[in-house]
Amino acid sequence: MSSSITPAQANGLRVAGYFTFVIGFLSFFGWINVIRQDYVMEHQWPSASATVYSMREDSREVKPSSTRQRNFQVFWMEFLVVLDLPQGQCPGSMVPLTTQEPQCTGTVKTPEVESRTDAIDWARRHPRDSKVTVHYDPQGDRMAFGVSPFSIFTHGPKLPSPLWFLLLRHC
Repeated sequence: MSSSITPAQANGLRVAGYFTFVIGFLSFFGWINVIRQDYVMEHQWPSASATVYSMREDSREVKPSSTRQRNFQVFWMEFLVVLDLPQGQCPGSMVPLTTQEPQCTGTVKTPEVESRTDAIDWARRHPRDSKVTVHYDPQGDRMAFGVSPFSIFTHGPKLPSPLWFLLLRHC
């Protein structure tokens, strides 16, 4: 018995292959943007040593544009950090927190993830009064921990979920 395929089946497989190639090609550009943003943060934003002063958990409901998909929650942590910078170099605001003199403070927001546990893992890795490195945008108020989002793979057993959500969020 011959196992050859018919011309109609060949055309169907060809169309499926082209479709898969186009989807892969388009998602490649989303990944490139995430990698570029991470590169800019790591290599062009200044960094400073900081101390975690406080943290809070936050969430929001995401309503997908498709009516076939269900709404879902995303979670993140926001850290108030005290940067070891003089007033003239402070990218955030000057507030007296632990001393009478104003201190340079800023807020670091972690990537949004679908798992509350993954969001809370950020708090476990950066507890109150811990020393961290913070990258800050000199042209804006954005701040990020001095850890690449790709290094999330080194922080525990539930590894892929935050990274994949971060990558897919930008696609």
